[in-house]
Amino acid sequence: MPEGRESGRAPPLLERDGELERFGRALAGAATGEGEMLAIVGPAGIGKSSLLARARRLAQERGMRVLTASGSELERALPFGVCRQLFEPVLAGAEEAERQALLAGAAALAGRLLLAPPATDGAIGRTAEGSRQAESSGSGQAEPGLLDAAFAPLHGLYWLAANIAQPAPLLITVDDAHWADLPSLQMLNYLARRLDGLAITVAVAARRTQPGGERDLLPRLLDASEVSVLRLASLSERASAALIRESLGSEPAEEFAAACWRTTQGNPFYLDQLLRALQSAAVAPTARAARRVIEVGPPAISREVLGRVAHLEPGCAALVRALAVLGGRPDLRDAAILAELDQGEAAAAADSLAAAGVLAGELPLAFSHPIMRAAVYEDIPPLERASAHRRAAALLADRGAGAAAVAAQLLHTEPGRDAWTVARLREAAELAIAEGAPPTAIDYLRRALAESPPPEERLELVLKLGPALAAHGDPEGIKLMRGAADGGPGACERARLAAELGTALIHVGRDAEAVDVLETALAGLDHESEGPQQPLVAQLEALLYVAGITTLGARRRLGERLGRAVEGARQAPGEVAEPLLAPLACELAFAAGPASEVCGLAERARDEAEPLRGAARDSPVPFVAAFALIAGGEPKRAEQVLTVAADSSRRCGAVRAFALASSARSLARLHQGNLPGAEADAEASLRLTADDRPPVFEPIALATLVIARLERGDVAQARAAFESAPAREFDPGCVLTQPLFESGARVALAEGDGERAIAEVDRCRGWAEAWGERSGSWPVQWRPAMALGQLRAGDRPRALELAREDLERARRFGAPRPLGVALLTLGMCEGGDSGIARLGEAVATLEPCSARLEHARALVEQGAALRRDGRRAAARDPLAVGMKAARSCGATALAEHAYVELRAAGARPRKILYSGLEALTPSELRVARMAAEKMTNREIAQALFVTQKTVEVHLSHAYQKLEIGSRSELPAALDPDSAERAPAPERSPQGAV
Repeated sequence: MPEGRESGRAPPLLERDGELERFGRALAGAATGEGEMLAIVGPAGIGKSSLLARARRLAQERGMRVLTASGSELERALPFGVCRQLFEPVLAGAEEAERQALLAGAAALAGRLLLAPPATDGAIGRTAEGSRQAESSGSGQAEPGLLDAAFAPLHGLYWLAANIAQPAPLLITVDDAHWADLPSLQMLNYLARRLDGLAITVAVAARRTQPGGERDLLPRLLDASEVSVLRLASLSERASAALIRESLGSEPAEEFAAACWRTTQGNPFYLDQLLRALQSAAVAPTARAARRVIEVGPPAISREVLGRVAHLEPGCAALVRALAVLGGRPDLRDAAILAELDQGEAAAAADSLAAAGVLAGELPLAFSHPIMRAAVYEDIPPLERASAHRRAAALLADRGAGAAAVAAQLLHTEPGRDAWTVARLREAAELAIAEGAPPTAIDYLRRALAESPPPEERLELVLKLGPALAAHGDPEGIKLMRGAADGGPGACERARLAAELGTALIHVGRDAEAVDVLETALAGLDHESEGPQQPLVAQLEALLYVAGITTLGARRRLGERLGRAVEGARQAPGEVAEPLLAPLACELAFAAGPASEVCGLAERARDEAEPLRGAARDSPVPFVAAFALIAGGEPKRAEQVLTVAADSSRRCGAVRAFALASSARSLARLHQGNLPGAEADAEASLRLTADDRPPVFEPIALATLVIARLERGDVAQARAAFESAPAREFDPGCVLTQPLFESGARVALAEGDGERAIAEVDRCRGWAEAWGERSGSWPVQWRPAMALGQLRAGDRPRALELAREDLERARRFGAPRPLGVALLTLGMCEGGDSGIARLGEAVATLEPCSARLEHARALVEQGAALRRDGRRAAARDPLAVGMKAARSCGATALAEHAYVELRAAGARPRKILYSGLEALTPSELRVARMAAEKMTNREIAQALFVTQKTVEVHLSHAYQKLEIGSRSELPAALDPDSAERAPAPERSPQGAV
């Protein structure tokens, strides 16, 4: 840890007044809740550690709590090693009541990680009792799926830091962040973007170039807009002379000082080591001695350090090499055993090394500077070094150290078909995955595979490594699983691999390849007799059907198979295996229903979603069931399924699963006319996946956002969402992309461009023809949009043809919403008395169902048609009711259209003023409702994966718009019996939740 360096002879802090003043401002800001992150960047020896030490003293003088940690080159393989250094001492030193308070709320997700830590050096690591403590600390939390495994601990650690900072402002310092483990770097990145509103200052010291450059988290952190970077400059010649004077105790000659400055380039550490060497050689700081300075310069510092060790007693060289191999701050006993010294000899050697400035001079042992360790470590011959790491791993394992500490040593050994090494690495990988560090697990598993284990052991390793790589976007994972699946030892083993590989391929949109893998695996299984293979058959069939209802490429391969399966399900629904119900329900929606049978299958498939109450999963099947319910005209029941999924995902910190549930729920809410709820869900889903590669479900959220913004009259923001970069990256052949294309047609219609609307919706038509659909209502009812585009373009005959065709299909399907939309469209296209009759039928069809927005639209169009027909008195009632219904849905544009029509019909409605409840943005409304339910700001922030400051801003705006002054007034102001209502017609919401 950094304190070790401070105990030695550290160079004084010179020419850092500007940086110290900046630290002072940051610490003062933390006291007022204006948290921020500072990054000190510079080469080795430039004084980063000294500056951090001074910052810690400044913070302590202000009464702040200080947590400190440092990265270590060897310990980069220990997951959350830096985070453990920061937070474990806090929890270990807290009384039970305080510990429970620190781990309250979402911080409980950090409890399982921190309360039973694996050892990071020679200390005792995870024990059986520790594991039980960890499990109990999770309070029964569900486990996130592999895609979300890395997020849950980040979310928990963030809120743990926030809880620690509640009593007093907090300073967190991380030295040598370029050697921090990957999960800890992820935590720092996560924290950096969420410090606003927290009483926390974070200071990170790092070299600009991160070892292992394929991992770009440190550069991303240093380049983040939320991070203020302090780049340390070299000392000036004047400051170097002052340092020489203080170190040598006499005034140096000008030539001598200049030579020292040029030789070390103003690097404080190099200058300090140079002066040590000159002192040892009894060189006086004279002009004549300037040549000696050049001879002892930086290129010789490593040699000088090794020479310093060589002149000490014999045990010193062995001990310092053992310390370099063990890394971190190892226990003296472990170092002594590895160096083959007894305890007394090791203690004496450590004292000598400290006196020589090689070690820091305190326990636990540590080098005085990383450059010292690097000099010693690089001097050990490679094969000898690898052998020492293997002995260190065995030593730590015998001493009861954690699996991660053992694995960190094994990563530096040479492969040798060692079963013990494979077992230890596999154990560490399983623990890393459980703790939310899949990237670290990947390193362990790759190294285990390098040992060339037996086939069965290799298969088990691939079953863990392949999905982990695929989940993180690494194509090697798919390649690895495909190779193992081709040569698996048996049909069941190949099927297990095929299930993992098929899931990975579906997640990255490679559905045609998934079909190949799944069909091959199914061909090797027994489909007829009951037995252990049947669950595998059902799992593979379900994945195959999911691929077949997702993209055109897979559809062309599986259309006939799906048709036969649907027909079989209709004839004997009770005999369909549970995993197959959801995809077959969706397929039935494609195949003209009827809607009642679609919902029947989907209702049975809801059981597949039940595991989400206890564990978040990566399986797409439960969400397919929800889509089938929406397609069959039961969006309210779909919303219930998805709310269960969202709540479970939130509790276990599974952000990607939460985003998926939010995306699907946005569609369910849109189909119910709950525009603010739909928009809030869509924004949450898009925000939470903004830093990730676009997931396959993102088009649904984007389409919902486009439509919601259109309905509240913000055409410009709707077009911006439609034209955003993600909208251009999606597979045009994917079923989930079609609603996005249809939303583009709606934008064009809102802008009065019928031709462009036709072009946009024609993409859906082309897809539908290639797909071979017969019902036309799922995933989009494209014919109404095409008909209205043709009507706007002046081609009424073609518009009528499309509208009548859509009505025929909708009647055959039997769901109220698509039938009502078809009647509405045909009424608008026909005009006259027949059109008015159609609109009346649409009103009657939509009134009893949950499609409130479409019902409001039908009322308004009916009233407008009556008004145009000269029946002004008859027009007023449907227009007034429609305007009220539109406002309750949040459909600002429709409400204003109804207002204009009412005025034209001779009514004198009150002018629509968007104040109070209707002025709230979707995010403000969501937060206000949660606050009205007596949730604290902190609880709301944790539930929505946002910062507490974001919640405070939303509530502040809500108070102003509702003209209230306290939380207790919210329930009455919001009218809890009403549905979520309209956002202001203005402008996209700020700080979207």
